[in-house]
Amino acid sequence: MRLSADAGWGGALVAIRPNGTRPPLYCVPAVSGSPYAYNGLVRLLDPQQPVYGFEAPGCDNERTPMTSLPDLASVYIDALRANRDGPYHLLGWSMGGVVALEMARRLVSEGAEVPLVVIVDSVTPQRSELPAEPVLFHSFLYDLVTAGGMDWARVEDVARGDTAESAFAAVERSGLLPEEIDAEYLLDRYAVYRAHMQAVCEYEGCRYGGGPVVSIRAAESSADAMRWELFAADVEKHVVDGDHHSIWTGTSLVELSRLVGESLDRVGAVAR
Repeated sequence: MRLSADAGWGGALVAIRPNGTRPPLYCVPAVSGSPYAYNGLVRLLDPQQPVYGFEAPGCDNERTPMTSLPDLASVYIDALRANRDGPYHLLGWSMGGVVALEMARRLVSEGAEVPLVVIVDSVTPQRSELPAEPVLFHSFLYDLVTAGGMDWARVEDVARGDTAESAFAAVERSGLLPEEIDAEYLLDRYAVYRAHMQAVCEYEGCRYGGGPVVSIRAAESSADAMRWELFAADVEKHVVDGDHHSIWTGTSLVELSRLVGESLDRVGAVAR
């Protein structure tokens, strides 16, 4: 999917591939709040595998971004339950993995069936200080530019300023991003990103009694930062070549999709 300001996703639940005979896979967005990252994965999964994503409050410029991870999980759970009864197969990348496990914990405690949680390159939760503002808005820009397949070094060179407003204005003036990605758009998206970073920093995590959990780590990410066995008893670990972003491209994405597909097959996510 190309980077575009008009790539709207509608409501909280997004039908990425609504049709198919298998129980749906629900993909929880990363810190951006949008499920665009999962498009490539969906194309490589079984054609009969329905896939849904979620859009976080704030991405529509109408709702207020959420600074509580449990509250965000509640929004997604409400959307998921409104779509259909279980079983619920969950997947999340980065922050999305943390939210997915919180969703699974809550769903299981409410009596729902959660046969599988797939966590993709997600750091285990630990309360921490919110990074300084310049660190946050540069990290936001990096994620946005990398997702769009553009040259981060050029954008980084012009994104100067002590505030997000001044940095984003400089980026707009540079003409390096598509015309529709202006400073106002960047500020709107950054509000969601910043709120979600605050939510992650304030979340301690809870023990998950269900299972199984499949943890897929990028080879260039720290194994010590992704010790999901501290939060769940039944954890299966895999490693895919690449870094946090490149695992969604090329041969790494092929391997990632294979692991996800095999995990779904193993827990019996077949036609009913």
